[in-house]
Amino acid sequence: MQSEVMFAGFGGQGILLIGKILAEAAMEQGYEVGWVPSYGPEMRGGTAYCTVVIGEQDIITAQFSISDISGQYLADLAKAKQAN
Repeated sequence: MQSEVMFAGFGGQGILLIGKILAEAAMEQGYEVGWVPSYGPEMRGGTAYCTVVIGEQDIITAQFSISDISGQYLADLAKAKQAN
């Protein structure tokens, strides 16, 4: 089994942080993880992307074309939990 998630947004929204938290949580559960952050040269407000691949076997590459889950969905879920 291998799950792939891509988060996208703007600098300062926590895109890289949420990807890192997901990757570290999966590692703590014993999964193999690939975490690839990507951001522009701007100091603030530039685009930010983060790719996380989680699997039971070795991860060859953390690049993929279709995400298994929307990063926006996860961000909305996190906001909803904070509001409660």
